[in-house]
Amino acid sequence: MAGHERLERYLSIRMAWDGHPTHDGRIVYLSNMLGVPTPFVWDGSLHGPEPLRLDDIRTSSFELSPTGSWVVLSQDEGGSERHQLVAVNLTTRERRPLTHRPESIHLFGAFFPDGEHFALTANRRNGRDFELYIGHLDGRELEPVQVGRELEGVYSVPAVYPDGQSILLAESVAPFHQRLFRVDLDHDRRHGALTLLTPEDPGAYHNVRLQGTRVLATSDRQSEYHRLIAIEEPGVVTVLAEAPGDIELLAAASNGTLAYTVNRQGLSELHVLYGRQDLQSPDAQNDQVIETPAGVIAALRWSPDGDTLVFDVNRPSGPSEVYRLSSSGQDPAAATRSYRAGFSASDFIAPELLEIESFDGLKIPAWYYRARSDAPSPAVIAVHGGPEGQARPIFSALYQYWLSLGVSVLAPNVRGSTGYGKTYGHLDDVEKREDALRDLEAVTRHVAGRPEIDAERVVVYGGSYGGYMVMAGLTWFPEHYRAGVELVGIVNLESFLEKTSPWRRALREAEYGSLARDREVLKALSPIHRIDRLQAPLFIGHGRNDPRVPYAEAEQVAAALQSRGVPHELFPMDDEGHGAVRLPNQRRLYGAIADFLAKYAGFPHE
Repeated sequence: MAGHERLERYLSIRMAWDGHPTHDGRIVYLSNMLGVPTPFVWDGSLHGPEPLRLDDIRTSSFELSPTGSWVVLSQDEGGSERHQLVAVNLTTRERRPLTHRPESIHLFGAFFPDGEHFALTANRRNGRDFELYIGHLDGRELEPVQVGRELEGVYSVPAVYPDGQSILLAESVAPFHQRLFRVDLDHDRRHGALTLLTPEDPGAYHNVRLQGTRVLATSDRQSEYHRLIAIEEPGVVTVLAEAPGDIELLAAASNGTLAYTVNRQGLSELHVLYGRQDLQSPDAQNDQVIETPAGVIAALRWSPDGDTLVFDVNRPSGPSEVYRLSSSGQDPAAATRSYRAGFSASDFIAPELLEIESFDGLKIPAWYYRARSDAPSPAVIAVHGGPEGQARPIFSALYQYWLSLGVSVLAPNVRGSTGYGKTYGHLDDVEKREDALRDLEAVTRHVAGRPEIDAERVVVYGGSYGGYMVMAGLTWFPEHYRAGVELVGIVNLESFLEKTSPWRRALREAEYGSLARDREVLKALSPIHRIDRLQAPLFIGHGRNDPRVPYAEAEQVAAALQSRGVPHELFPMDDEGHGAVRLPNQRRLYGAIADFLAKYAGFPHE
């Protein structure tokens, strides 16, 4: 095939996200400017931002020390997700490894008030269960904290109490069920006593923060949507704010001011509660909606003095950028301006929100990116991963590339997606998953029936759980698709659960079904057992280091199609895990997909 100059231009667009304000007015944020997510530091000067480190190791997240001198990076190599912690000095750029177990996952939690010690969890004992540790910025060996029993499952540390004598600990019981504990430490921090803070009935607790000794969180306990809640004594939950949609993000400033976002039909709405020291006082209600660019806010943080709110906005009309909002009341201002490869906002196409009726009358929300074309256009149905996820109106270089070629894109939120209430999110659990497949068929019929779409050139595309949906669509109703693109997807629910990382298995069984109890359901819903029905050409992309969906899933499909002579391409990535993160790999992967769809689906190609 011809070169991929157009695609390369779209993939060269950069973005900025996850901004952290420092004590001295700088902002540390993540950017893919160097081809892999890397921390950058911006001080407002004309010479622009500088990378904190010059290496090719992916940084998935980071945290600033209370003193403002150090940044702790969470990094993994080759997409393995076995995160190691590294401290980097903001001034000298000195680098200190903080963990020395590359076979284990380390989840950074929070700093103690002294700014030197920090709490974290890690699965060092058996690769499955995460236990509590205390580390130090000098890189000494982590100290385990004994809490009276062995911790079993996935635990994380949302915060350390202001007095440094207690740690807030979160347990992930299931995707929609978490529990919060206070760990009261003894004098040498080697032992702690657990106190359950959340009520016994199940509920999700996300975005957990401390305001003094009070726990703040977003929670869907006894509610269809996530609300802003507080816990001041064990088992007692107070609702502070609610909205006709999920309250998603929460940031608590040192002066008592709060900020939160509301998911309104996929778009983020930013709220700030200024100077609200007593959130339960009726005369303290000062909830203001802040006008921001229309898009999705994925991170929200206050500066240490509580004067400036830093957040990012990802919108379809341009790449994600970091913004600042001052308490002076001025409109939010962009703190970053990422490289846009010469494109302007008018070059990109924003989607419209559709509601598509499914087999049982349920309305399926879907974002429709309509190509500017006089002739009927090919279409891609792009199914999101998760399934606890939501297709939202954010920037996608791949979507915009397809749109520039005259290919329309529809991104549905089939039942089981988040963002539409707890009931909707559970409509695909275990044996009900086939109803989500029927949603996909309804969406596909709708797309094919639109007059501006060429029904003979409809492709289904997705990654992870979206890859499962691709395989299900191609095997449950194969007559609808010209081709499929499956990335890091599940094809056999049994082998997936058996071989996924041990720490993930229990969480995934809550969604898909138990290996011990539901094998017949898992088998019936596995596309690999219907592979003889698949006729459309299939592209399969997978990272060999994937800890979530094992590479063996891709091999199963390729072997089955090879034996039947079905056109397919297996595209392995040796230095990737659950998706293509590195820019060189993205160029190779999406270039290969472009060639494949041009050959087998008649897509335009440049």
